[in-house]
Amino acid sequence: CSVPVSFLFSGNNCAVVPKIGLCADFSSVKFLLDGYRLAAFPTMNQLYWKGAGAAGNGNLGKEEGWGAEFSCSMPACFIPFTASLYTDYYEKSIHWGYKDGVWTPLNLKSAFYLGCDVSAEKSFAGVFVVSGSFEYLYNRLLDKSDTATYGKMIMWTPDIVASCSAQLFLKYFHFIIEGIYTGKRYEDNTNYYALDPYFIVNAAADFTAWNHITPYICSNNLFDKAYESVPGYPMPGISVTCGVKAKW
Repeated sequence: CSVPVSFLFSGNNCAVVPKIGLCADFSSVKFLLDGYRLAAFPTMNQLYWKGAGAAGNGNLGKEEGWGAEFSCSMPACFIPFTASLYTDYYEKSIHWGYKDGVWTPLNLKSAFYLGCDVSAEKSFAGVFVVSGSFEYLYNRLLDKSDTATYGKMIMWTPDIVASCSAQLFLKYFHFIIEGIYTGKRYEDNTNYYALDPYFIVNAAADFTAWNHITPYICSNNLFDKAYESVPGYPMPGISVTCGVKAKW
C-alpha cells in the first residue's frame, strides 16, 4: 500500500494531488488498484497563444477531478501482457473549441473518461520480438446546460488507438517495422463532423559496420497514406531518412 502526495505550483496557484495505491504481487501475476486526485493548470499556449484563426484564453482556470485504475500484469505467461481499466472525471476540463469565429481553449463544465488498454510483447530466442497495444476510450461531455454538446464525445479524441511492431535483432543488424492505427475523431464538440480513421506504417534499419559507426535508414508513412490529425492540415506523406551515427 502506498499513499504519495504531490504538490503542483503555477505562479501563485497551488494544487494538492493525493494518490492511494494497493498492489498484490504474486509469482506469476501482479494486480494494482489505485485512486487519485487530478489537477492541471493552463499552459502558456492555452493562455497567450496568438495566431491566425486562434487565440489564447487568459481567463482559463485549472482543471481538476478524480480518477482510478485497475491493472493486471502477467509477465511469466506464454505471451507476457498487461491489461488495465481506468476512469477519469474532470471538472473545468480544458479543451480547444470554436468561439466567436476563432479557435480558443475553454473550460468545459465536466468530462468523463472510461478506457481500457492491453499491451503485450513476445520475444523469440532473443532475436525476433513482436509487440502490440490496443486502447479503447469512451469519453463524454456532461454539461447539461449545453444541449448541443451534452453526451457527445470530446473533439479530437480518438476512440481507438492501436499499434503493432516486429523487430529483428542480429549481431550487426537491427530492423523494425510498426503499424499505428488512430480511430475516429470529431472536429468539434457537437460531433457533427468527424475525421476519418487512418493507419500508417513506419520502418527503420541500422547496421553496425564498425565499433563506433552505425549507418541507418528509416521511412515514415511507408505507404504514403493521406490523412489529417487536425482538419485542414494534411500530414506528411512518405519520407525517407538515411545517415550515419558515430559514438566513442
